[in-house]
Amino acid sequence: MKNQKSGHTPGPWSVDTRGGGLTVRATDKPNHNAWDTAHITGGNAANAALIAAAPDLLEALEALQAEAWTRRTGNVNKDYGLLIADSAARAAIAKAKGGN
Repeated sequence: MKNQKSGHTPGPWSVDTRGGGLTVRATDKPNHNAWDTAHITGGNAANAALIAAAPDLLEALEALQAEAWTRRTGNVNKDYGLLIADSAARAAIAKAKGGN
């Protein structure tokens, strides 16, 4: 099951600690189907939590980037912070979607 827009398995994702390791799992809430999206070795719970949050973080960043773009005024001095944030957000979104 892939997200048509971005190509990744849609969220929500969660961390499953059963079985002696850490597995990031995507769950289809209505049908309760589950897909393993990553297996974390070495027991690094912080990495597993970050990976599990990835779909939510991407969605939030896309919303923030779109809102920042609509709030620019055209005055470079006033918009400098928004322009820097917009550029960083666009780069992170592209990387998350398999771009450079």
